[in-house]
Amino acid sequence: MQLRVYVDNVDALKIKISEGLRNSFANFGILAGMMNEDDVRSIRALRKEGVRGFKLSTCKPFRPKSESAIVEVISEVSRSKALTIVHAEDVILIDYLVNYFKREGGNEPIAHHLSRPPEARLRRLLGS
Repeated sequence: MQLRVYVDNVDALKIKISEGLRNSFANFGILAGMMNEDDVRSIRALRKEGVRGFKLSTCKPFRPKSESAIVEVISEVSRSKALTIVHAEDVILIDYLVNYFKREGGNEPIAHHLSRPPEARLRRLLGS
């Protein structure tokens, strides 16, 4: 069985908890994510199962399809008395750099890292 990378529904959460209980040597908690318009209705059920934080991404491949969907996710998480964690990156800059490294033949793993410099973080939008 292959373990899913992210938790966006209760079934995935139960699998992740089972794996954690079987393989972890420390206490652990699980964040749900990457939340978008397709799984916003899972937020309340995940919260009832103990999830306290929900990750939302502003970049590919997990970015919601519209700004209104971003607001919908944040609002539902707030109504559920949980925390929204935003993975905030500038998708335009990242797309530019990914294409740049592809053109230059940069397919090695370091190209992924280099295509996401500190300048790609959306600090100005988050007020930091």
